[in-house]
Amino acid sequence: MKKRWAEFLTVFATGSFIPREIQEVITRFGIGRLSLLVINVGIV
Repeated sequence: MKKRWAEFLTVFATGSFIPREIQEVITRFGIGRLSLLVINVGIV
């Protein structure tokens, strides 16, 4: 469908979780949490 707004919405939705994931990695460190953070940053 090539909707340009959908690409921006996907990036915004994925990026909006990054601050919360950073907080979780700092407060309760775990390999799973850290890997999810790295994956999300890579996607964005």
